[in-house]
Amino acid sequence: MHTRFIAILLSVMLVVSLASSAAAGDSYYLAPPENSATVNNPDPADRLNLRTRPSGDAPTLGKYYNGTFVDIAGEEKDGWIKVRFCNLEGYMQAKYLAFGQDRFEVTLAIPSVTINNTGGTGLNLRETQSLNSFSLGLYKNGESALVYGVGETWCHVQIGEQIGFMLREKLSPVLDFGNGTSTSGSTNGSGTGTAQVNNPNPEDRLNLRTAPNGSASTLGKYYNGVQVKLLGAEKNGWVQVKIGNLTGYMQADFLDFDYNHPIHSVSPLFIINNTAGTGLNLRESQSTQSNSLGFYSNGEIGWVHGVGETWCHVLAPDGKVGFMLREHLSPAPEIDPYTFVDPREGTTVGEPGDEITDDYMPGGNG
Repeated sequence: MHTRFIAILLSVMLVVSLASSAAAGDSYYLAPPENSATVNNPDPADRLNLRTRPSGDAPTLGKYYNGTFVDIAGEEKDGWIKVRFCNLEGYMQAKYLAFGQDRFEVTLAIPSVTINNTGGTGLNLRETQSLNSFSLGLYKNGESALVYGVGETWCHVQIGEQIGFMLREKLSPVLDFGNGTSTSGSTNGSGTGTAQVNNPNPEDRLNLRTAPNGSASTLGKYYNGVQVKLLGAEKNGWVQVKIGNLTGYMQADFLDFDYNHPIHSVSPLFIINNTAGTGLNLRESQSTQSNSLGFYSNGEIGWVHGVGETWCHVLAPDGKVGFMLREHLSPAPEIDPYTFVDPREGTTVGEPGDEITDDYMPGGNG
């Protein structure tokens, strides 16, 4: 249940986009499971080039992370195979692709980033790698995206149901176009940049507290891989951080400040299951009286970043971040032959019918 979600996720999410966005010019892609392959570099820190010609000297259209599904568009010849990902077509070395059942066994290395355009309030998702191309939407600073591939100027990303291109330097952390996976988002103690929750035991969650001490009340307990914004330098083992619109304190011992190795996300998936209605509001704050950021129907899927006694801090199906009532969320059911897991890094979400948050386990790190 740890590595095979991305195929069914793309199938579920992108078929909707394909149907609703045909006017955008075939910008969306549905990989037929029987005619696809998965990027599978021996070293998960590597990325696989999508080249314009079947040659190692040909220009690259982007370097793609392990777990990315590509459509097979031609026969293998001299070690190269023609493939397609969304609206890009090129060549990849066949020895770095997984085929057949093996393509569902690849450990994912697809990173999550946040929009960080210091020159504006957000960033356009472009249909192609050009500032003049059609905009698929303007997304606000702080919103999250999955990165399938990285180029010198553009990243191939997914936000909600949309897949397109965003300027690499406007994303945080700034992913390296060279051999590494990323540049450091921050330095421990610097008081700037970002960090990731990194509990030694992935089953633990890290408390976001109202004050820098272990007896302060908690605003929520956050899963490994969740990115936090640093608001100050470490002091007495605590760091002030911001997650979405929540500001509080976390213990520095349970944060990772180095983006040279992304932390595996264990944020569980959920499905909306409000038995008293047709769906659920995404709230701006932890109150039913707060502003609604959107209404989502029963059966829609998202991710839980943090859990509180009444509210969960979630990433909604369309990429918005806010709060949903914990009691109306359930684990996503297993769909044969695939399993729902977090496509960013891979994570178990529990057997169908399990409580989403272990009944709000008491305790938690920090």
